[in-house]
Amino acid sequence: MLFVDDGVYLNRIHIDAGQKIFQAIDGQRDELGEFLPWIGQIHSPEDVIKSISAAGSSHPPVWLFELLDTRCFAGIISMKITNRQIQSAEFGYWLLKEFRAKGLMKKSLQTLARFAFTQCNVTELTIRTSPENAPSQKVAQAAGFTRFTDADIDIKSSGDYIYRLVKADWELIK
Repeated sequence: MLFVDDGVYLNRIHIDAGQKIFQAIDGQRDELGEFLPWIGQIHSPEDVIKSISAAGSSHPPVWLFELLDTRCFAGIISMKITNRQIQSAEFGYWLLKEFRAKGLMKKSLQTLARFAFTQCNVTELTIRTSPENAPSQKVAQAAGFTRFTDADIDIKSSGDYIYRLVKADWELIK
């Protein structure tokens, strides 16, 4: 468990969280589905459990963390190693609407960045957002990430906006 702030934690997700995650998704399906296309593939707690299992057994594995605010499920952050040679990773995240605009995701991304840089030997982190997802872009920037274009870094964006934080820059702002 990673401490984020008073009463806020990131906890590695286990398959026993499938029911509560499904209920959260199902309760905000339309809103979450706007920027998360995989939401349409989640129809039951079993689908969530399969996704959690698949993430953990992929190569390289995807680490899934549940964001807990005073022990209530608030959202998810994923960390996927994207290039082992340069030790880069990509974050993905979503937050239930009742927990937005409180700084929880910004602080959680900063906590997970610290974990990635200091415990996982990651040297570069990226976040992809849809060009239409202004709130996610603001969170990435607030957490210390900078927007780059395809010409700036060797990552194909598929039309997404790419935000990046390198360890050397993080060390200056931590």
